[in-house]
Amino acid sequence: MIWILALVALGALVWLGRRTVQRPNEWRSAAGIIGIACVTAGVAVAVRGLWLAGIIIGAVGVSLVLTARRLVLPSGPMTEDEARRVLGVGEDATSADIQGAYRSRMRTAHPDQGGDAAVAARLNAARDKLLKRR
Repeated sequence: MIWILALVALGALVWLGRRTVQRPNEWRSAAGIIGIACVTAGVAVAVRGLWLAGIIIGAVGVSLVLTARRLVLPSGPMTEDEARRVLGVGEDATSADIQGAYRSRMRTAHPDQGGDAAVAARLNAARDKLLKRR
């Protein structure tokens, strides 16, 4: 029974992995959830006496959890459309709208507030890109 669930989980990961280009956060969420489930299943299998299978399943789970924690940000010059998506503003956004969106997102993304430096840098680049156009 557990092997069927493992195959279904693996199939879901492969399917989501192919869609990574469009929705990377979907992959991260699924990998994290399935990783935690694999760690739990690995412990359960090991407790039943199948140590090798438990260790393998647990190792796969740990690998998935660690993979899910990595955030891959696109590199290269940012387009205006991408900058608008990062800040969550429309094409008709004013300078005040851009600054307000930047401030609200930066409150949680700033490294001093427990955020990620790469995300904060991306927000800065998006704000700069949109404000230079004005």
